[in-house]
Amino acid sequence: MLEYEKGELVTASHFEEKLFQVVVHGSLVIYFIRDDGARYSLSSGEADYILGDMDLFLPSTGSIYTEAAEPLLCLALSLDQNREALLESNSFLRLICGR
Repeated sequence: MLEYEKGELVTASHFEEKLFQVVVHGSLVIYFIRDDGARYSLSSGEADYILGDMDLFLPSTGSIYTEAAEPLLCLALSLDQNREALLESNSFLRLICGR
């Protein structure tokens, strides 16, 4: 379980460890930073929102950030340590593909 304070970055391309996370409590915002520095909103999420599903399949995507909009609690798994096990689990893949 990981806790984040309001305003804390949850994901960013420069983070070394990639995590698969499920929001347990709280909310988040996902945004893109354009070349001119402007912030462009992509999504928001609350309980049961999944983060890291794209990192499981694709390399990191540049300037996309996830930030805690309020105190946030997430269930987290290291993708580096668990990638193969997650990809070999049909139940897990059905869960994330069904969202």
